[in-house]
Amino acid sequence: MGNQAKRYLTIIVNDHENDNNNLFKALSSIDNQIGFDLKEELQVLLLTNNKKVDQHNTITFFKNLNISFLIRDTDNYAILANEALKIVDTEWVTFMDSRDLLFADGSLLDFFKFFEKSAK
Repeated sequence: MGNQAKRYLTIIVNDHENDNNNLFKALSSIDNQIGFDLKEELQVLLLTNNKKVDQHNTITFFKNLNISFLIRDTDNYAILANEALKIVDTEWVTFMDSRDLLFADGSLLDFFKFFEKSAK
């Protein structure tokens, strides 16, 4: 998954519906976040059982995001989530479904600012 020493947050995105339109919207809502370096401070881990997911085009299109894929032949979300948690090495982690959206462009910036203040 690369060097994550500087990364602060992992967003685990569950693509259990294998719906490319919803997945695109969810990833776009992450990509639209402002106020910090997405590639440096954020890891996106995409969980899917879709072996046909277009990894290359997804990474190319969302070049501001550091996306990793966990592809397993199972419909059991708990198994995928537990496997994902084993490889997360950021300080914070949150889960998103491919149907979820981050509506406010600065919502992750608010998250970072809150925990920055809490650490002082």
